[in-house]
Amino acid sequence: MIIKIIILGSGGTIPTLTRNLPAVAMQCDGRLFLFDCGEGTQMQMARAKLSPGKLEGIYISHLHGDHVMGLPGLLMSMGHVARERPLFIFGPPGLDDFVEGNRRSLGFQSQFPIKIHETKGGRL
Repeated sequence: MIIKIIILGSGGTIPTLTRNLPAVAMQCDGRLFLFDCGEGTQMQMARAKLSPGKLEGIYISHLHGDHVMGLPGLLMSMGHVARERPLFIFGPPGLDDFVEGNRRSLGFQSQFPIKIHETKGGRL
């Protein structure tokens, strides 16, 4: 098993010319996962030649804007690719309200199932 970690962004709160907001991609046995999704994550994925359509899961550490504000745009973009399998999104309590509120506000209806699992604090 080969695991590849790609740092897409490691800055905080405000993007700069040299650092993007938090997002880390992980490739493992041909599978793609994302940890946090700060603003600009889609562009960083494109630069890293990672296809959002191949994402299997997204893990949001907490609901601060710099960790989650890229998620609505990413989900909308993913709605334009042929995808039938579900996307799993894991994160803290309030994540479902955040995603659903953005979907309603933006008038976005996903063509694929989005399965949100709210987690509680603890150790992995």
